[in-house]
Amino acid sequence: MPALVFVDVLAGEKPAMIFQPNENQFPNHRFAPHQGLADLCDQLGLHVSFRAGTNFVFVAASRGRLDLVPTNGRRKRSRGWAKRLGVILGYPPSAVQTFMSQDQPWTEPADHVRDGHFTPEEIADVGFVPYRMDDSVQGYERAIQRGQRARARYERLAEEWDLPQLAKCVEQQREKFVANATPKVVSADD
Repeated sequence: MPALVFVDVLAGEKPAMIFQPNENQFPNHRFAPHQGLADLCDQLGLHVSFRAGTNFVFVAASRGRLDLVPTNGRRKRSRGWAKRLGVILGYPPSAVQTFMSQDQPWTEPADHVRDGHFTPEEIADVGFVPYRMDDSVQGYERAIQRGQRARARYERLAEEWDLPQLAKCVEQQREKFVANATPKVVSADD
């Protein structure tokens, strides 16, 4: 979902993002997709920070936001680092706390569908929320509502920006989220 989160940063809905660009996203920079991202951000007035020793790239509307990115090359992530990352990316404090306090595997959307709490179409909009809500049925209900608002925002931006590719991207992501939320049928032969 990096393209949609990038749209959030560009639209001012999110202060920063992190992702790993690849050559499929920047075909004119096959062997240096990070340069393709840097060139794109420069054209759009966004700022980029490359995390030492990793392939992760931070993108932000404000250079000051990127000043918060740790500069050391440590790969081990402490609780403090996770909290700092949540602040950099603009996640709500409750989402950061939920992420940091989760000590068991997350319930996947397909599990809630299998349990009969939601249909794949209902829970698919959770995929438009770039962070985790609390891992309960009520948390997923709130995430569905936020996801529906996010999807509507993307659709509105696609129209305002006259960008049918964005509308197509939203549609494809939703189809992917529905497919991922649909429990896999296991045959007797498996």
